[in-house]
Amino acid sequence: SEGFNFGVSASDINFLGKGLQFNTVFNWSKQEWALALDCTEPYLMDRPISVGYNVHVNKIQRSEEIESLDNLSERYVGGSFHAGYIMSKWAIDTVFRSVVGIENIKLNRKPAVRQDAWGNPGAAAYSRIVQQQFKAGTMCYINLEVGQDMRNRVLTPSAGFQWSVTSRVGLPSVNFGFWKLDLDYSWYTALIDEIGLV
Repeated sequence: SEGFNFGVSASDINFLGKGLQFNTVFNWSKQEWALALDCTEPYLMDRPISVGYNVHVNKIQRSEEIESLDNLSERYVGGSFHAGYIMSKWAIDTVFRSVVGIENIKLNRKPAVRQDAWGNPGAAAYSRIVQQQFKAGTMCYINLEVGQDMRNRVLTPSAGFQWSVTSRVGLPSVNFGFWKLDLDYSWYTALIDEIGLV
């Protein structure tokens, strides 16, 4: 569906004059609003160690995107603590990062298929899938990440590469428990220098 989107953000790489990295973001649309705050100490005690925290809250109106559902919205409230270390032993900075967080998910109502959709084939199976997909509860998770960034520029790279491996474990609880692994690799090279095609 179409609609108006509004967003504002503010960031500072020397917050309070103490070298802290601070970032806050607020987004609003008809379907969703979100607020997030993040603060990081990038070089703890003059060592290549970073620590920080994140807090966030957002609400998503699901029935706007899934028309067969009765009025359903999810509210997420969470926070996390993250710590990282930059190792330069092999002359290429390798970043190790870990995140420990908690997320509380609340539904405004039990997920239900609209009455007028029950006449469609497979409505009963779809209803079971919806109730599995949307659950309320509290989840704790742990992230472990490692990666390197060897691009020549961060915003508009034209040479180099970056890679990362991220593993996330949702600690088993009544409603939640999962494990996932993300692998990401990007390589940049100039194809036509005259027009800047990369």
